[in-house]
Amino acid sequence: MNTLIKNIAEKILQENNVFDDFILDARKDEEGRVTIPIEVNGNERKFGGITDANGCFFYFRWREDFIFYEEMNGDKRFASCENFVEQRSPFRLVAVVNRPVDPFELEAGIRQTLLRWKMNPSSGIKNGRTILRQSLVDSIEVLKEETKSAKKFDKNLTFVLIDFDLSIEISATCDSKILIL
Repeated sequence: MNTLIKNIAEKILQENNVFDDFILDARKDEEGRVTIPIEVNGNERKFGGITDANGCFFYFRWREDFIFYEEMNGDKRFASCENFVEQRSPFRLVAVVNRPVDPFELEAGIRQTLLRWKMNPSSGIKNGRTILRQSLVDSIEVLKEETKSAKKFDKNLTFVLIDFDLSIEISATCDSKILIL
């Protein structure tokens, strides 16, 4: 999944000249803090959420712990052993900008990039797209959503969040290999 999210992140960096960096694997811990891994494939994590120390950046985190699957229309089958499934993964993008910016313009730029993103078909994947769910442009409300306690922050900081689903149409046949995204 990180490959697809990284592709989306690189597109956002390319199309929105606001950001310096992005974080892919943020998660909320049991205390409500957003954390990121310290090492690849490790269980140790450190704080990685909203901060004024990282410049202009955005992070992706799972909105829920579940990946959802739904069987698609059987009319697409070419063989009796072929199955089509839509996989939906719920994500949240949180943007942190440490200079004055119009939050509505920031949200619109990210939203447009997400809406335009399409995945090219590849082995086992027929289609991929993003489905926007909601956005929030009030920095104080974003801070309340992403931290366990709202605290004072520099008035030049702007926070925006966008919830979306990553939707992928997967086909599986009798001789398919396991598909790892």
